[in-house]
Amino acid sequence: MNKPMDKSWINLEYRLDESYVKGANEFLKFAMANKLPGSEIYCPCTKCQNIKLVQEKVAYEHIIVNGFLRNYKNWIYHGEPLCTDGRDNDAARRPNLESSICDDMVGMIHDAFGIPNMDDVVDDEPSQTMEGPDIETEAYFKLLKDAECELYPEDVETKSNRPIRNYDGNNKSGRGLGGGKQFLLDDITWVQAHRYVLMNFNAIASFREKHVTLLRSERPRAGEHQICRIHNETFHIWFMDHVKQLRQTSNAQISPEVEILSAGPDQWGRRYTGYVINGFRFRTKERESKRKTQNSGVLLNASTTSFASARDRNPVEGDVSFYGVLTDIIELRYTNDLKFVLFKCDWIDNNAGRKIDKFGFTLVNFKHLLYKENRLGDEPFILASQAQQVWYVQDSLEKDWHIVVIMTPRDVFDVLAKEHMIEPQVEPYNGQHLDDNIFTNDEDSAWVMRAVDGATIDVNIVEDDDVDTESDDDVDTESTESDDDVDTESDDD
Repeated sequence: MNKPMDKSWINLEYRLDESYVKGANEFLKFAMANKLPGSEIYCPCTKCQNIKLVQEKVAYEHIIVNGFLRNYKNWIYHGEPLCTDGRDNDAARRPNLESSICDDMVGMIHDAFGIPNMDDVVDDEPSQTMEGPDIETEAYFKLLKDAECELYPEDVETKSNRPIRNYDGNNKSGRGLGGGKQFLLDDITWVQAHRYVLMNFNAIASFREKHVTLLRSERPRAGEHQICRIHNETFHIWFMDHVKQLRQTSNAQISPEVEILSAGPDQWGRRYTGYVINGFRFRTKERESKRKTQNSGVLLNASTTSFASARDRNPVEGDVSFYGVLTDIIELRYTNDLKFVLFKCDWIDNNAGRKIDKFGFTLVNFKHLLYKENRLGDEPFILASQAQQVWYVQDSLEKDWHIVVIMTPRDVFDVLAKEHMIEPQVEPYNGQHLDDNIFTNDEDSAWVMRAVDGATIDVNIVEDDDVDTESDDDVDTESTESDDDVDTESDDD
Protein backbone atom coordinates (compact mmCIF):
# COMPACT_ATOMS: atom_id res chain seq x y z
CA MET A 1 0.00 0.00 0.00
CA ASN A 2 1.26 3.44 -0.86
CA LYS A 3 2.09 5.88 1.88
CA PRO A 4 -0.96 7.98 2.88
CA MET A 5 -0.84 11.52 1.59
CA ASP A 6 -0.53 14.27 4.19
CA LYS A 7 -3.65 16.46 4.08
CA SER A 8 -3.11 18.46 7.23
CA TRP A 9 -2.12 21.48 5.13
CA ILE A 10 -5.80 21.96 4.23
CA ASN A 11 -6.49 23.36 7.73
CA LEU A 12 -3.72 25.99 7.63
CA GLU A 13 -4.96 29.56 7.92
CA TYR A 14 -1.97 31.17 6.20
CA ARG A 15 -2.30 30.02 2.58
CA LEU A 16 1.11 31.37 1.56
CA ASP A 17 2.77 29.03 4.04
CA GLU A 18 5.33 26.73 2.44
CA SER A 19 3.48 23.65 3.66
CA TYR A 20 0.16 24.90 2.22
CA VAL A 21 1.68 25.69 -1.17
CA LYS A 22 3.48 22.32 -1.23
CA GLY A 23 0.30 20.48 -0.31
CA ALA A 24 -1.67 22.31 -3.03
CA ASN A 25 0.93 21.34 -5.63
CA GLU A 26 0.87 17.71 -4.50
CA PHE A 27 -2.92 17.68 -4.68
CA LEU A 28 -2.88 19.07 -8.22
CA LYS A 29 -0.20 16.58 -9.26
CA PHE A 30 -2.37 13.76 -7.91
CA ALA A 31 -5.54 15.13 -9.55
CA MET A 32 -3.88 15.62 -12.96
CA ALA A 33 -2.43 12.10 -12.82
CA ASN A 34 -5.86 10.56 -12.26
CA LYS A 35 -8.09 12.69 -14.49
CA LEU A 36 -9.50 11.44 -17.74
CA PRO A 37 -7.42 12.28 -20.83
CA GLY A 38 -8.25 15.64 -22.36
CA SER A 39 -10.51 16.70 -19.48
CA GLU A 40 -10.29 19.38 -16.80
CA ILE A 41 -10.53 18.90 -13.05
CA TYR A 42 -13.12 19.96 -10.52
CA CYS A 43 -11.97 22.98 -8.54
CA PRO A 44 -12.05 22.22 -4.75
CA CYS A 45 -11.84 25.85 -3.62
CA THR A 46 -14.39 27.29 -1.21
CA LYS A 47 -16.22 29.09 -4.01
CA CYS A 48 -16.26 26.47 -6.76
CA GLN A 49 -16.83 23.59 -4.27
CA ASN A 50 -16.13 20.81 -6.77
CA ILE A 51 -18.79 22.10 -9.17
CA LYS A 52 -16.81 23.86 -11.89
CA LEU A 53 -14.37 22.17 -14.23
CA VAL A 54 -11.22 24.26 -14.61
CA GLN A 55 -7.65 23.95 -15.82
CA GLU A 56 -4.78 23.13 -13.46
CA LYS A 57 -3.46 26.70 -13.35
CA VAL A 58 -6.91 28.12 -12.52
CA ALA A 59 -7.45 25.52 -9.81
CA TYR A 60 -4.09 26.42 -8.19
CA GLU A 61 -4.99 30.14 -8.14
CA HIS A 62 -8.39 29.38 -6.61
CA ILE A 63 -6.91 27.14 -3.91
CA ILE A 64 -4.43 29.84 -2.90
CA VAL A 65 -6.82 32.79 -3.11
CA ASN A 66 -10.12 31.22 -1.96
CA GLY A 67 -8.82 28.37 0.14
CA PHE A 68 -9.28 24.60 -0.04
CA LEU A 69 -12.52 22.97 1.16
CA ARG A 70 -11.61 21.86 4.70
CA ASN A 71 -14.15 19.06 4.79
CA TYR A 72 -12.93 17.59 1.50
CA LYS A 73 -10.57 14.89 2.80
CA ASN A 74 -11.60 12.00 0.60
CA TRP A 75 -10.68 13.26 -2.87
CA ILE A 76 -13.23 11.21 -4.73
CA TYR A 77 -13.65 13.85 -7.44
CA HIS A 78 -9.96 13.68 -8.25
CA GLY A 79 -9.21 9.98 -8.48
CA GLU A 80 -9.17 8.78 -4.88
CA PRO A 81 -11.30 5.67 -4.20
CA LEU A 82 -14.39 5.98 -2.07
CA CYS A 83 -13.91 5.38 1.65
CA THR A 84 -15.49 2.14 2.82
CA ASP A 85 -14.70 2.33 6.54
CA GLY A 86 -18.28 3.36 7.43
CA ARG A 87 -17.49 6.96 8.39
CA ASP A 88 -19.66 9.85 7.30
CA ASN A 89 -18.18 11.17 4.11
CA ASP A 90 -19.24 14.73 3.47
CA ALA A 91 -16.69 15.16 0.71
CA ALA A 92 -19.33 14.13 -1.75
CA ARG A 93 -21.68 16.78 -0.48
CA ARG A 94 -22.31 19.66 -2.83
CA PRO A 95 -23.97 22.99 -2.09
CA ASN A 96 -27.42 24.02 -3.19
CA LEU A 97 -27.33 24.02 -7.00
CA GLU A 98 -30.88 24.98 -7.82
CA SER A 99 -29.66 27.48 -10.39
CA SER A 100 -27.67 24.86 -12.32
CA ILE A 101 -29.26 22.72 -14.98
CA CYS A 102 -27.07 19.72 -14.20
CA ASP A 103 -27.82 19.62 -10.46
CA ASP A 104 -30.43 16.89 -10.65
CA MET A 105 -28.21 14.83 -12.91
CA VAL A 106 -25.28 15.08 -10.49
CA GLY A 107 -27.56 14.19 -7.61
CA MET A 108 -28.76 11.07 -9.41
CA ILE A 109 -25.17 10.04 -10.08
CA HIS A 110 -24.39 10.44 -6.37
CA ASP A 111 -27.38 8.29 -5.46
CA ALA A 112 -26.42 5.62 -7.99
CA PHE A 113 -22.93 5.31 -6.53
CA GLY A 114 -24.08 5.50 -2.91
CA ILE A 115 -22.43 8.83 -2.12
CA PRO A 116 -24.18 10.33 0.92
CA ASN A 117 -25.40 13.91 1.10
CA MET A 118 -24.55 14.96 4.62
CA ASP A 119 -24.35 18.25 6.51
CA ASP A 120 -20.95 19.79 7.24
CA VAL A 121 -18.83 17.36 9.26
CA VAL A 122 -15.15 18.14 9.79
CA ASP A 123 -12.96 15.11 9.39
CA ASP A 124 -9.38 15.76 10.45
CA GLU A 125 -8.25 12.20 9.88
CA PRO A 126 -6.46 11.70 6.60
CA SER A 127 -7.60 9.07 4.19
CA GLN A 128 -5.87 5.73 4.65
CA THR A 129 -5.80 4.96 0.92
CA MET A 130 -3.90 6.53 -1.92
CA GLU A 131 -4.41 4.03 -4.67
CA GLY A 132 -5.32 4.94 -8.25
CA PRO A 133 -8.95 5.05 -9.34
CA ASP A 134 -10.67 1.73 -9.83
CA ILE A 135 -13.19 0.91 -12.58
CA GLU A 136 -16.17 2.10 -10.55
CA THR A 137 -14.51 5.41 -9.75
CA GLU A 138 -13.58 5.98 -13.40
CA ALA A 139 -17.18 5.32 -14.39
CA TYR A 140 -18.29 7.79 -11.75
CA PHE A 141 -15.96 10.51 -13.08
CA LYS A 142 -17.09 9.89 -16.63
CA LEU A 143 -20.74 10.29 -15.68
CA LEU A 144 -19.94 13.52 -13.83
CA LYS A 145 -18.13 14.80 -16.91
CA ASP A 146 -21.08 13.91 -19.15
CA ALA A 147 -23.45 15.63 -16.73
CA GLU A 148 -21.64 18.91 -17.35
CA CYS A 149 -22.25 18.70 -21.09
CA GLU A 150 -25.21 20.39 -22.74
CA LEU A 151 -28.13 18.12 -23.47
CA TYR A 152 -28.69 19.85 -26.81
CA PRO A 153 -25.49 21.43 -28.19
CA GLU A 154 -25.88 24.50 -30.35
CA ASP A 155 -24.90 22.66 -33.52
CA VAL A 156 -27.62 20.02 -33.05
CA GLU A 157 -31.02 20.88 -34.50
CA THR A 158 -33.90 20.38 -32.06
CA LYS A 159 -37.51 21.46 -31.82
CA SER A 160 -36.49 24.52 -29.83
CA ASN A 161 -33.78 25.79 -32.19
CA ARG A 162 -34.86 24.47 -35.57
CA PRO A 163 -34.89 27.04 -38.38
CA ILE A 164 -38.17 28.65 -39.36
CA ARG A 165 -39.88 26.61 -42.03
CA ASN A 166 -40.60 29.60 -44.26
CA TYR A 167 -37.23 31.21 -43.58
CA ASP A 168 -36.77 34.11 -45.98
CA GLY A 169 -33.12 34.83 -45.24
CA ASN A 170 -33.71 37.65 -42.73
CA ASN A 171 -34.13 40.21 -45.47
CA LYS A 172 -37.04 42.06 -47.00
CA SER A 173 -36.42 40.67 -50.49
CA GLY A 174 -37.09 37.03 -49.53
CA ARG A 175 -35.65 34.03 -51.33
CA GLY A 176 -36.62 32.00 -54.37
CA LEU A 177 -37.37 28.29 -54.28
CA GLY A 178 -34.72 26.84 -56.51
CA GLY A 179 -32.21 28.68 -58.64
CA GLY A 180 -34.72 30.14 -61.06
CA LYS A 181 -34.38 30.32 -64.82
CA GLN A 182 -33.28 33.22 -66.99
CA PHE A 183 -35.68 34.37 -69.68
CA LEU A 184 -36.08 37.24 -72.10
CA LEU A 185 -38.70 39.78 -71.06
CA ASP A 186 -41.21 40.68 -73.78
CA ASP A 187 -41.90 44.37 -74.35
CA ILE A 188 -45.24 44.47 -72.52
CA THR A 189 -43.95 42.62 -69.46
CA TRP A 190 -40.84 44.83 -69.38
CA VAL A 191 -42.92 48.03 -69.37
CA GLN A 192 -45.50 46.75 -66.86
CA ALA A 193 -42.91 45.56 -64.37
CA HIS A 194 -40.58 48.58 -64.75
CA ARG A 195 -43.47 51.00 -64.43
CA TYR A 196 -44.69 49.41 -61.19
CA VAL A 197 -41.21 49.63 -59.68
CA LEU A 198 -41.04 53.34 -60.52
CA MET A 199 -44.48 53.97 -59.03
CA ASN A 200 -43.49 52.35 -55.72
CA PHE A 201 -39.90 53.56 -55.24
CA ASN A 202 -39.76 56.30 -52.61
CA ALA A 203 -36.54 57.86 -53.93
CA ILE A 204 -38.32 59.18 -57.03
CA ALA A 205 -41.54 60.42 -55.37
CA SER A 206 -40.61 64.01 -56.18
CA PHE A 207 -40.31 63.12 -59.89
CA ARG A 208 -43.77 61.54 -59.89
CA GLU A 209 -45.28 64.66 -58.33
CA LYS A 210 -43.51 66.84 -60.87
CA HIS A 211 -44.88 64.76 -63.75
CA VAL A 212 -48.47 65.00 -62.46
CA THR A 213 -48.14 68.77 -62.07
CA LEU A 214 -46.83 69.03 -65.61
CA LEU A 215 -49.74 67.00 -66.99
CA ARG A 216 -52.27 69.22 -65.20
CA SER A 217 -50.71 72.34 -66.64
CA GLU A 218 -50.67 70.87 -70.15
CA ARG A 219 -54.26 69.58 -69.90
CA PRO A 220 -56.20 72.06 -67.77
CA ARG A 221 -59.58 70.68 -68.84
CA ALA A 222 -58.73 67.03 -68.19
CA GLY A 223 -60.23 65.32 -65.18
CA GLU A 224 -58.27 63.60 -62.41
CA HIS A 225 -59.14 60.19 -63.76
CA GLN A 226 -57.62 61.03 -67.14
CA ILE A 227 -54.56 62.64 -65.55
CA CYS A 228 -53.91 59.52 -63.45
CA ARG A 229 -54.29 57.25 -66.48
CA ILE A 230 -51.87 59.28 -68.59
CA HIS A 231 -49.44 59.53 -65.68
CA ASN A 232 -49.36 55.74 -65.23
CA GLU A 233 -48.91 55.09 -68.94
CA THR A 234 -46.23 57.69 -69.73
CA PHE A 235 -44.25 58.34 -66.56
CA HIS A 236 -41.46 55.83 -67.31
CA ILE A 237 -40.77 57.49 -70.67
CA TRP A 238 -40.89 61.03 -69.29
CA PHE A 239 -38.72 60.02 -66.32
CA MET A 240 -35.97 58.63 -68.55
CA ASP A 241 -35.94 61.71 -70.79
CA HIS A 242 -36.13 64.10 -67.84
CA VAL A 243 -33.14 62.56 -66.06
CA LYS A 244 -31.10 62.68 -69.27
CA GLN A 245 -31.98 66.34 -69.73
CA LEU A 246 -31.05 67.18 -66.14
CA ARG A 247 -27.73 65.45 -66.53
CA GLN A 248 -26.88 67.31 -69.74
CA THR A 249 -28.23 70.82 -69.13
CA SER A 250 -27.94 71.48 -65.39
CA ASN A 251 -25.74 70.95 -62.40
CA ALA A 252 -28.46 69.11 -60.48
CA GLN A 253 -27.22 66.41 -58.14
CA ILE A 254 -28.76 63.13 -59.23
CA SER A 255 -28.30 60.06 -57.08
CA PRO A 256 -26.91 56.89 -58.69
CA GLU A 257 -30.14 55.04 -57.90
CA VAL A 258 -32.21 57.58 -59.84
CA GLU A 259 -29.94 57.33 -62.86
CA ILE A 260 -30.04 53.53 -62.79
CA LEU A 261 -33.83 53.41 -62.44
CA SER A 262 -34.36 55.90 -65.26
CA ALA A 263 -32.39 53.68 -67.64
CA GLY A 264 -34.71 50.74 -66.99
CA PRO A 265 -33.97 47.09 -66.14
CA ASP A 266 -32.10 44.50 -68.13
CA GLN A 267 -34.05 42.72 -70.86
CA TRP A 268 -33.09 39.43 -69.25
CA GLY A 269 -34.90 38.51 -66.07
CA ARG A 270 -35.08 35.49 -63.80
CA ARG A 271 -38.25 33.47 -63.30
CA TYR A 272 -39.22 31.46 -60.23
CA THR A 273 -42.12 29.10 -59.61
CA GLY A 274 -41.96 29.48 -55.83
CA TYR A 275 -40.91 32.19 -53.42
CA VAL A 276 -40.66 32.65 -49.65
CA ILE A 277 -41.24 36.11 -48.23
CA ASN A 278 -43.02 37.76 -45.30
CA GLY A 279 -43.22 34.36 -43.59
CA PHE A 280 -45.27 32.87 -46.46
CA ARG A 281 -44.41 30.27 -49.05
CA PHE A 282 -45.88 31.22 -52.42
CA ARG A 283 -46.18 29.03 -55.50
CA THR A 284 -47.51 29.87 -58.93
CA LYS A 285 -50.88 28.51 -59.98
CA GLU A 286 -49.24 26.29 -62.59
CA ARG A 287 -46.78 24.74 -60.14
CA GLU A 288 -49.45 23.84 -57.60
CA SER A 289 -51.88 22.47 -60.20
CA LYS A 290 -50.82 18.92 -59.31
CA ARG A 291 -50.63 19.54 -55.58
CA LYS A 292 -53.26 19.18 -52.90
CA THR A 293 -52.02 22.29 -51.12
CA GLN A 294 -52.84 25.87 -52.12
CA ASN A 295 -50.15 28.56 -52.02
CA SER A 296 -51.10 30.80 -54.95
CA GLY A 297 -53.64 33.07 -53.26
CA VAL A 298 -52.42 36.68 -52.97
CA LEU A 299 -53.81 39.64 -51.04
CA LEU A 300 -52.67 43.24 -51.58
CA ASN A 301 -53.74 45.99 -49.20
CA ALA A 302 -53.03 49.23 -51.03
CA SER A 303 -53.76 52.89 -50.57
CA THR A 304 -55.30 53.99 -53.83
CA THR A 305 -57.45 56.66 -55.44
CA SER A 306 -60.93 55.52 -56.39
CA PHE A 307 -63.13 57.13 -59.03
CA ALA A 308 -66.88 56.67 -59.35
CA SER A 309 -66.60 57.26 -63.10
CA ALA A 310 -64.30 58.76 -65.71
CA ARG A 311 -65.90 62.18 -65.11
CA ASP A 312 -65.56 62.01 -61.33
CA ARG A 313 -63.68 65.13 -60.17
CA ASN A 314 -63.78 64.21 -56.48
CA PRO A 315 -61.87 60.94 -56.16
CA VAL A 316 -61.70 59.19 -52.82
CA GLU A 317 -58.42 58.01 -51.36
CA GLY A 318 -58.41 55.02 -49.04
CA ASP A 319 -57.17 51.52 -48.39
CA VAL A 320 -58.46 48.90 -50.78
CA SER A 321 -57.93 45.12 -50.69
CA PHE A 322 -57.21 43.31 -53.93
CA TYR A 323 -57.46 39.52 -54.25
CA GLY A 324 -55.75 37.46 -56.90
CA VAL A 325 -53.99 34.29 -57.95
CA LEU A 326 -50.23 34.18 -58.50
CA THR A 327 -49.35 33.34 -62.10
CA ASP A 328 -45.69 34.38 -62.42
CA ILE A 329 -42.68 35.41 -60.29
CA ILE A 330 -39.98 37.45 -61.98
CA GLU A 331 -36.83 39.20 -60.84
CA LEU A 332 -35.93 42.49 -62.51
CA ARG A 333 -32.24 43.32 -62.59
CA TYR A 334 -31.20 46.96 -62.85
CA THR A 335 -27.69 46.23 -61.54
CA ASN A 336 -26.21 43.38 -59.54
CA ASP A 337 -26.95 45.37 -56.39
CA LEU A 338 -30.36 46.67 -57.40
CA LYS A 339 -32.93 43.96 -58.07
CA PHE A 340 -36.68 43.69 -57.54
CA VAL A 341 -38.86 40.59 -57.29
CA LEU A 342 -42.40 41.03 -58.55
CA PHE A 343 -45.53 38.86 -58.45
CA LYS A 344 -47.79 38.78 -61.49
CA CYS A 345 -51.36 37.93 -60.59
CA ASP A 346 -54.83 37.50 -62.03
CA TRP A 347 -56.66 40.13 -59.99
CA ILE A 348 -60.35 40.03 -59.16
CA ASP A 349 -62.53 42.95 -60.30
CA ASN A 350 -63.76 44.36 -56.99
CA ASN A 351 -66.89 45.79 -58.60
CA ALA A 352 -68.23 42.63 -60.23
CA GLY A 353 -66.17 39.82 -58.74
CA ARG A 354 -66.24 40.52 -55.02
CA LYS A 355 -69.02 40.52 -52.45
CA ILE A 356 -69.56 40.16 -48.73
CA ASP A 357 -72.28 37.80 -47.52
CA LYS A 358 -74.60 38.27 -44.58
CA PHE A 359 -72.14 36.52 -42.27
CA GLY A 360 -69.34 38.98 -43.08
CA PHE A 361 -67.30 36.61 -45.27
CA THR A 362 -65.60 37.97 -48.39
CA LEU A 363 -66.30 35.99 -51.56
CA VAL A 364 -64.62 36.37 -54.96
CA ASN A 365 -65.48 35.18 -58.44
CA PHE A 366 -62.62 34.33 -60.79
CA LYS A 367 -64.84 34.78 -63.83
CA HIS A 368 -64.69 38.53 -63.22
CA LEU A 369 -61.04 39.52 -63.58
CA LEU A 370 -59.69 43.05 -63.54
CA TYR A 371 -57.53 42.49 -66.63
CA LYS A 372 -58.81 40.04 -69.21
CA GLU A 373 -56.17 40.82 -71.84
CA ASN A 374 -52.48 41.49 -71.52
CA ARG A 375 -52.39 45.17 -72.49
CA LEU A 376 -49.65 47.72 -72.04
CA GLY A 377 -51.72 49.82 -69.65
CA ASP A 378 -52.59 46.90 -67.32
CA GLU A 379 -51.07 46.66 -63.86
CA PRO A 380 -50.82 42.95 -63.03
CA PHE A 381 -47.59 43.22 -61.01
CA ILE A 382 -46.92 43.94 -57.35
CA LEU A 383 -43.71 43.85 -55.35
CA ALA A 384 -43.18 40.54 -53.59
CA SER A 385 -42.67 42.40 -50.33
CA GLN A 386 -46.24 43.74 -50.56
CA ALA A 387 -47.88 40.33 -50.86
CA GLN A 388 -49.88 38.60 -48.18
CA GLN A 389 -51.25 35.10 -48.53
CA VAL A 390 -54.85 33.94 -48.70
CA TRP A 391 -56.54 30.76 -49.78
CA TYR A 392 -59.89 30.24 -51.40
CA VAL A 393 -62.65 27.81 -50.45
CA GLN A 394 -65.32 27.09 -53.03
CA ASP A 395 -68.83 27.95 -51.92
CA SER A 396 -70.93 24.80 -51.69
CA LEU A 397 -74.03 26.52 -53.10
CA GLU A 398 -72.61 29.02 -55.59
CA LYS A 399 -69.80 27.13 -57.31
CA ASP A 400 -68.38 30.20 -59.07
CA TRP A 401 -67.77 31.99 -55.78
CA HIS A 402 -64.94 31.29 -53.37
CA ILE A 403 -64.64 32.31 -49.72
CA VAL A 404 -61.46 34.20 -48.84
CA VAL A 405 -59.46 32.94 -45.86
CA ILE A 406 -56.53 35.13 -44.77
CA MET A 407 -53.40 33.23 -43.71
CA THR A 408 -51.02 34.04 -40.87
CA PRO A 409 -47.27 33.51 -41.24
CA ARG A 410 -45.76 30.37 -39.73
CA ASP A 411 -43.85 30.72 -36.45
CA VAL A 412 -45.18 34.24 -35.96
CA PHE A 413 -47.37 34.91 -32.94
CA ASP A 414 -49.24 38.10 -32.23
CA VAL A 415 -48.74 38.53 -28.50
CA LEU A 416 -51.12 41.50 -28.50
CA ALA A 417 -53.90 39.64 -30.27
CA LYS A 418 -55.63 38.83 -27.03
CA GLU A 419 -55.88 42.48 -26.09
CA HIS A 420 -57.40 43.44 -29.43
CA MET A 421 -59.46 40.30 -29.91
CA ILE A 422 -63.05 40.96 -30.93
CA GLU A 423 -65.48 39.28 -28.61
CA PRO A 424 -67.81 36.77 -30.33
CA GLN A 425 -71.18 38.19 -31.20
CA VAL A 426 -73.44 36.27 -28.87
CA GLU A 427 -76.77 37.28 -27.44
CA PRO A 428 -76.27 38.62 -23.92
CA TYR A 429 -77.73 36.60 -21.09
CA ASN A 430 -80.43 38.36 -19.16
CA GLY A 431 -80.53 37.31 -15.55
CA GLN A 432 -83.71 35.81 -14.23
CA HIS A 433 -85.72 38.18 -12.05
CA LEU A 434 -87.99 36.62 -9.45
CA ASP A 435 -90.63 38.65 -7.71
CA ASP A 436 -91.50 38.42 -4.07
CA ASN A 437 -94.58 36.26 -4.58
CA ILE A 438 -92.74 32.96 -4.60
CA PHE A 439 -94.91 29.92 -4.16
CA THR A 440 -93.94 27.86 -1.17
CA ASN A 441 -96.49 25.05 -1.61
CA ASP A 442 -97.37 23.03 -4.69
CA GLU A 443 -101.05 23.65 -3.90
CA ASP A 444 -100.48 27.34 -4.59
CA SER A 445 -99.32 26.70 -8.15
CA ALA A 446 -101.24 25.53 -11.19
CA TRP A 447 -98.84 23.10 -12.93
CA VAL A 448 -100.91 22.93 -16.13
CA MET A 449 -99.97 23.70 -19.74
CA ARG A 450 -102.64 26.10 -20.88
CA ALA A 451 -102.26 25.84 -24.65
CA VAL A 452 -102.62 22.06 -24.99
CA ASP A 453 -105.70 19.93 -24.44
CA GLY A 454 -105.12 17.00 -22.13
CA ALA A 455 -106.70 14.49 -19.80
CA THR A 456 -106.97 14.85 -16.02
CA ILE A 457 -105.77 11.79 -14.15
CA ASP A 458 -106.22 10.91 -10.50
CA VAL A 459 -102.96 9.79 -9.02
CA ASN A 460 -102.74 7.94 -5.73
CA ILE A 461 -99.90 9.40 -3.73
CA VAL A 462 -97.83 6.66 -2.09
CA GLU A 463 -96.12 7.36 1.20
CA ASP A 464 -92.32 7.36 1.10
CA ASP A 465 -92.10 4.46 3.54
CA ASP A 466 -94.09 2.21 1.17
CA VAL A 467 -91.96 2.88 -1.91
CA ASP A 468 -89.79 -0.06 -2.99
CA THR A 469 -86.48 0.34 -4.76
CA GLU A 470 -86.83 -1.16 -8.21
CA SER A 471 -84.66 -1.54 -11.24
CA ASP A 472 -84.85 0.70 -14.28
CA ASP A 473 -86.38 -2.08 -16.34
CA ASP A 474 -89.20 -2.49 -13.88
CA VAL A 475 -89.80 1.24 -13.79
CA ASP A 476 -89.95 1.47 -17.57
CA THR A 477 -92.36 -1.45 -17.75
CA GLU A 478 -94.72 -0.02 -15.18
CA SER A 479 -94.57 3.35 -16.84
CA THR A 480 -95.54 1.76 -20.13
CA GLU A 481 -98.39 -0.13 -18.53
CA SER A 482 -99.67 2.98 -16.79
CA ASP A 483 -99.52 4.86 -20.08
CA ASP A 484 -101.63 2.17 -21.69
CA ASP A 485 -104.09 2.38 -18.86
CA VAL A 486 -104.25 6.13 -19.18
CA ASP A 487 -104.90 5.92 -22.90
CA THR A 488 -107.59 3.36 -22.32
CA GLU A 489 -109.29 5.40 -19.67
CA SER A 490 -109.13 8.47 -21.86
CA ASP A 491 -110.70 6.57 -24.73
CA ASP A 492 -113.44 5.26 -22.43
CA ASP A 493 -114.11 8.73 -21.18
